[in-house]
Amino acid sequence: MNVIDKSIHVDRQKAISDQLASFALDLTFDAIPEKIRQRSKYLILDAVGIAYASQGFQFAGATMEAMTSLGAGGSPVIGYGRKLSPRDAALVNGVLAHGLDYDDTHSPGVIHATVSSLPLVLALGDELKISGRDFLTAYVAAMETSTRLASVAKGAFHQVGFHPTGLIGIFGCTLAASRLLGLGREQAAMAQGVALSMAAGSLEFLNDGAWTKRMHPGWAASSAITAATNSPYFTENPGDPFKAWDSSITFDYMPKQYITFRWEYDYRHANVPYWTGRGGITPPGGNTGTPTDFICNNGVSSGDTALGPATTFCTSAPQNSSVWFPDLRRDESFIDMSILVKF
Repeated sequence: MNVIDKSIHVDRQKAISDQLASFALDLTFDAIPEKIRQRSKYLILDAVGIAYASQGFQFAGATMEAMTSLGAGGSPVIGYGRKLSPRDAALVNGVLAHGLDYDDTHSPGVIHATVSSLPLVLALGDELKISGRDFLTAYVAAMETSTRLASVAKGAFHQVGFHPTGLIGIFGCTLAASRLLGLGREQAAMAQGVALSMAAGSLEFLNDGAWTKRMHPGWAASSAITAATNSPYFTENPGDPFKAWDSSITFDYMPKQYITFRWEYDYRHANVPYWTGRGGITPPGGNTGTPTDFICNNGVSSGDTALGPATTFCTSAPQNSSVWFPDLRRDESFIDMSILVKF
């Protein structure tokens, strides 16, 4: 949405999660340009309208019935009244707003951001009785975070089978929830780590048209409430900060107005082993046996969770092998070649 130029900038001395937390917590209503405020109101109105329109379809009633069976509450569900708990209301509102797939799409990130951001702010905003200014500011903070994070991937999430709307939407929602719940910067940064464990969104629905696609933004919003609420209890062991950067060079050749040949070179670097090398992360023989056991390079499980005994087992007869480790690297480079056709 580009709320403020350079509002989120690269600081290689500071973890990205810390930068995002600072941005989301420090953003003020007055810092949001008027045109962004107006655009935000239109996007919210659009999502609410779609939520109402979705109620005539089977998936809406089925979702509402299922969530009601889990327990009632006092949070608003668009078109149904005060029926569910905040987390369940956020999930259902996400399903309704994304149900017909007419909600706004951020093209660079290929993400539907409003349908997770709005349900989150609506659920917590109602619970906390916030003002309209605080509502809009939290919504913009969520939108800005989600769309910028999704844009970094340049469509790559889809290429590996993930739906950014759910996978990335949770991070914007978590920071908005952190803001509304009054968390500090460290807690907001840690909340993103909690969110990472719940981030989800498979594109498997493309194979059979399953309703699960509609659930992705609502799950992001619902899980964000959990992540932000749990964050104060996870700050004692924050772990190593993750820092990464990438650079790319793109060359386009357009022999005709309707066709473009593109070559792109990308290089990425992280401070910890993160990128998957050619050896992959699947052990020989597949994921079998106990997940925590070390595997030998011949595919046999060591049956042990400690490296020392596992090494002894794998290197001794009859295995005569070694302990397998996933091929994770700090650096990654690749070349993309594509053909873009304009119809």
